[in-house]
Amino acid sequence: MSELSPDREIVRGRSIGDDGGGTRRPRTRVCAKAGSEFGFHGQIDGAWYRCCNGHIRKLVDCCGYTRYRINGDYALTGYCYSGRHVFCVMYYDTKIKC
Repeated sequence: MSELSPDREIVRGRSIGDDGGGTRRPRTRVCAKAGSEFGFHGQIDGAWYRCCNGHIRKLVDCCGYTRYRINGDYALTGYCYSGRHVFCVMYYDTKIKC
């Protein structure tokens, strides 16, 4: 998965230095890792955006065929596809002002 770095360069698993060179950096797929650690196939099923502390925050649902959330509560229904339930919500704080 590609993401934009703060200076808008596309990053694909590499840190880009000032000289344009880079060193390889592993990227952990958080939802897949959470699923494997808690015994289900974790999958991203939705995302939305909110204004938090004056900046845009991207929130992403990590879904799976599970009855419980990461905090032990019952998993949320109706937010994921194909009968999956929300296990946890991940977020990314951007530098974009709102």
